[in-house]
Amino acid sequence: MALLALSKQWAERHGGKVTALVVDHRLRDGSTIEAETVSSRARLLGVETCILTRDGEPIVANIQAQARAARYSLLIEWCARNGNLHLLLGHHRDDQAETLRMREERGSGDDGLAGMSPILEYADVRLLRPLLRVPKSRLLATVAEFGLVAVEDPSNSDPRFDRVRTRHSLTVEADREILSGRADRYGVDRFHREEATAAHLAQNSEIHPEGYAKLDPHSWRQGANDVGVRALVALCAMIGGRRHPPHREKAKRLQETIVSDRLGGGRTLSGCRIVPSNGKLLILRELALIEREVRLDGRQLWDGRFRVELTDQVHLCIGKLGEDGLREVLARQPDVPTHHLPKLVLPTLPAIWDLEGVYRVPHLSYSRDSNGADGLSINNVRFAPIRPLQATRFTL
Repeated sequence: MALLALSKQWAERHGGKVTALVVDHRLRDGSTIEAETVSSRARLLGVETCILTRDGEPIVANIQAQARAARYSLLIEWCARNGNLHLLLGHHRDDQAETLRMREERGSGDDGLAGMSPILEYADVRLLRPLLRVPKSRLLATVAEFGLVAVEDPSNSDPRFDRVRTRHSLTVEADREILSGRADRYGVDRFHREEATAAHLAQNSEIHPEGYAKLDPHSWRQGANDVGVRALVALCAMIGGRRHPPHREKAKRLQETIVSDRLGGGRTLSGCRIVPSNGKLLILRELALIEREVRLDGRQLWDGRFRVELTDQVHLCIGKLGEDGLREVLARQPDVPTHHLPKLVLPTLPAIWDLEGVYRVPHLSYSRDSNGADGLSINNVRFAPIRPLQATRFTL
């Protein structure tokens, strides 16, 4: 509620607009009424609201993690669908302190100990946490100052959840101050690491719109080991279409293999293949793990990598070209241009299918229908991975 009031005030001063998104997880009786209550209070402030409801099977295990994943998915999808670049989240200093304590107990690495980032980049939206340094007590005072009433989520007091138990263990205000300050210091270090990683990627890697990357193996071997590992993590998360990066230890072993020139016929990591090719290193999607064919339905993200934007094409599906599809394309049009792409990349390309087989391969300028009347082009199927390559800035 504090975030809502403050962001509305800021937006009005700058000629902008705020929409309140309320998620109904449907995890307990009464959640729909609670969502309607929050929505009505937002409307009293003159803010447009939208309730996003989670559908699907009931969540019975790892409840908070699965609920969080569902919540972020609903929020990000709404922003992408409505062209909203910025998604503001209400995490505050007390949340940051709890996060750091939990990560310390789990033995997180340096990045994890920096806590939640104030800015987090995704393909379609930028997550912002403007209240991350503000204690909950100040936010409650802000709510009262605006004449609002805060709504308490009952799950915030449920001792079954790790975060709730951690919250209850932080009984002294000084503990929260120390923990949040520690997260700030780790955040400074993470910022500098990300700067070095971004420079390394810019100098030594090429990203191609067909969904693969080329690396200069000589320069890659000369890079600082930790920077090289971080760069590999970023590349594999992007090319693999993953929301979360691969495990650091696995990436470290891969980096050591590259540095010692023992890659041989290649390795795999996080849904990617890393193989030598014509004096370069290729990072491409692992063919067997590419998402199955799915029916085209307006605007969607396929395989976590390609954004598809089509209308009135319900008879078509998108899937990988594959070896069989490539043979079909070359049999129909032997002169289709493929020389500009590494051979290993060709089967991983997105292809549009119908009941007769391969209908379009936008990145090869292939169309079984010579007149192209449906307007389907590479602009409709573009490489926009769920996790962008650029290092997320831990803004100070």
